[in-house]
Amino acid sequence: MKIYPVYIIAIFLIIPLIYLLRRRNEQNKTQTNYLLIIIFTLLLNNLGYSYSLYNSISLDIYYSFIIRIIHFIFVYKYIASFQKEKPIKPLYLYSPLVFFSALNLINFSGYYIFDNEYLHYTELNSLDLNIETFNGSKDLFIATVFIQLFFILIISKLVKEILRKLVKGKKKFKAYRDWIVLLYLYVLSSSLSLIFSGILLALDLNFTVLFIFTKLLFLLSVIILMLFPKYLSHSISFKHENIRLKSSSDEKNYLRIVDILQKTQMFLNPEKNLSHLAINSKLNSKLIIKLIYDFESLSVVNYLIKLRIKYAKQKIAEGYLYKFSIEALLLESGFKSPQTFYRNFKKFEGITPKEYHNSLR
Repeated sequence: MKIYPVYIIAIFLIIPLIYLLRRRNEQNKTQTNYLLIIIFTLLLNNLGYSYSLYNSISLDIYYSFIIRIIHFIFVYKYIASFQKEKPIKPLYLYSPLVFFSALNLINFSGYYIFDNEYLHYTELNSLDLNIETFNGSKDLFIATVFIQLFFILIISKLVKEILRKLVKGKKKFKAYRDWIVLLYLYVLSSSLSLIFSGILLALDLNFTVLFIFTKLLFLLSVIILMLFPKYLSHSISFKHENIRLKSSSDEKNYLRIVDILQKTQMFLNPEKNLSHLAINSKLNSKLIIKLIYDFESLSVVNYLIKLRIKYAKQKIAEGYLYKFSIEALLLESGFKSPQTFYRNFKKFEGITPKEYHNSLR
């Protein structure tokens, strides 16, 4: 049995999937969910590719590229999550998905835009010149070129805007800038590799230099993928680190809310809610909701729960459970029932209060 490089890539992609699943929590779930879809779709394509090589069969380009379109939709959505501005309208973002599906349906009905030629993409990088990895109509292969160009354009514009803002930020933004650049280089290298491959195949060209360049781009995208784990901790912590770019007035009001909560510890009273916080801070309820979501990526209710969990952790660290029971701790921390306490402790910390207590020993 031959061992192809794509087998190793498929196995390698499982590592970041496990990492993200283990570190997904209430605060980073939006960005983490996007990344999980990005890596899972990439893994799905690699598994299909591996299957075709292993069984010496070719895959339908339609199904493979549909997965790739979903992959780039969520690459865009993930990068867009680094800014407050509203991202591109879903109509435009999902249009390649609709267009490619409609084109396949037209072809299936016996109609073609160019001609009814059926193309077979032969993978020359596999060291076996006879293995056909993808097949499909000429229309679909040409469509892949334009769709890849579309994603390059909208992602390039988005990355440029975000990097411009991050450059103005503090020095600790560097890790996030590096991560965005790395992700963007992956988009460019992998997309251009497919674009040139599609052009060579659709136009039946045999330019050795362009073919080698295409394979070098593919190799570059693989190398970049190997660097992903290095930046995963930054990839899901941008909001958690509380360094999103905001106006000074927003930051001032947010710190005012935090200061009031620290001084009054009103979060320890389960009867206190948003209206009480608005009265104490003299801020509009809608503004409080917006500020807490922008800075903490949490609803007001979940933010108050987070503070209760933090308080409970502090008490445990001080040795509270050596003198009192967990029931006493949860009541003092502002929880009404053991079920609510355990569920939320597990949600925010990933472990139970007892496990946290034992870890401190």
